[in-house]
Amino acid sequence: MAHTDLRDDDPVRIGGALIVGRLGAGGMGVVYLGRNADGRAVAVKVVRTDLAADPDFRRRFADEVQVMRDVGPQHTARVLAADPEAAQPWVVMDYVQGPTLADRVRRGPLPADELDAFATHVIGAVAAVHAAGVVHRDLKPSNVVLTPGGIRLLDFGVARAPFAAADQGARVGSLTWMAPEQIDGDPCGPAADIHALGAKSAAVVTRLYDQLPANGSELVLFDINRAGALEPLGDPRRHGRARDPRRPDPVRSRRGEGAAAGPTPTTAPRLAIPTIPP
Repeated sequence: MAHTDLRDDDPVRIGGALIVGRLGAGGMGVVYLGRNADGRAVAVKVVRTDLAADPDFRRRFADEVQVMRDVGPQHTARVLAADPEAAQPWVVMDYVQGPTLADRVRRGPLPADELDAFATHVIGAVAAVHAAGVVHRDLKPSNVVLTPGGIRLLDFGVARAPFAAADQGARVGSLTWMAPEQIDGDPCGPAADIHALGAKSAAVVTRLYDQLPANGSELVLFDINRAGALEPLGDPRRHGRARDPRRPDPVRSRRGEGAAAGPTPTTAPRLAIPTIPP
C-alpha cells in the first residue's frame, strides 16, 4: 500500500490506531495509514486545525461520518471509530484496498467482460447512497475504488440531503463531473449523481478519459458517441448526462421501468480487479 513517511509533527496514535504513514493530504486535512491492535490496516482522516475551529465544518464532518455509517460497508469504507468533537476531529475507517477507477481507466477502456460488472456494482453503490437519504455530489473516478468485494465510494465530505440549500459563494464538487444544475449553484437532487455516473460511463468504455473537458458545462455537450462501443451501459450511459435534471434512475433502467431502487443484488457479476503498479 503506497504511503509516504510521517513528519515530525504527525500524531503517533489516533483512536487506538498506530499511525505508520501518510496516504494523502488535501484541503480538509490529512489521511494517514494506521494499524489497529490486531495489525489490520486502517485509514485515519484528521481535520486541519483551522477548520476544526469552524462549528459549521465540524457539523459537516459529523454528517460525513454518519453518512458513511448509513451507507454501510458494502458500498463505502466501514467506520471503526470517530470523534467529531475532538480538538482535531478524526475518523478511523477500514483501509479500502484496490485501484481507483481513475487508475483503472488510464490503463485503457474496460473490455466488454468487465463492463457489465462495473455497471452493476457502481449503480448499486450509488443507489445505496440515495437510499441513505443523501446525494454524494462528488462522484469523480478517484472516489470510486474497485475492490474484490465490489465498488466502494469514498469521500462524503460534500454529501448533502437532496435539494438542500446550495453552499453560499462556493461551487462544490469536481468540475469535470458536475451536473449543470450543480455548476449553476442550484440545489441538487439524486439526478446530479446520475450525471456523474453517466460521465464515468463514457470514460470507462473509451480512451477519452484524459481528454474529457475540464469545464463541466462543456462535458455535458461532449460527444461520447464518436468513440463507439457504448451500448452495453444502455440508458444510464445515453441519458445520465442529459442537461435536463430529470434524468432516468439508472437502477430503474437496468432492472426495468418502474423497478424500485435498492442495493446491489446478491447475484451481481464479479468485478475484475487489475493489478496497478505502484
